Amino acid sequence: MKRFLSTCLFLSFLVSSTGCESHAEKAIKTTCRAAGNDSAFCSCIYDKLEDSYSSSDIEKMYEGKLSEPESFSSVESNAMLKCGEEN
Repeated sequence: MKRFLSTCLFLSFLVSSTGCESHAEKAIKTTCRAAGNDSAFCSCIYDKLEDSYSSSDIEKMYEGKLSEPESFSSVESNAMLKCGEEN
């Protein structure tokens, strides 16, 4: 299940979007909400990802200019757990 969620969130990097948020942030949050999660949970996950990766690096991953680091799945899983506890 964790691997599935990780894969879903990473695939969200492939989705294009517009608005004030970066393309990557918007895509991650949109995919997260489409999976049935509320906005607060999805925002929390993105914020936790930014605790480990700069918004610039996240955007580069979204654009395919930077490979997903090996630690990404672990960081993402921990973010989901922490955000689940907080929300």
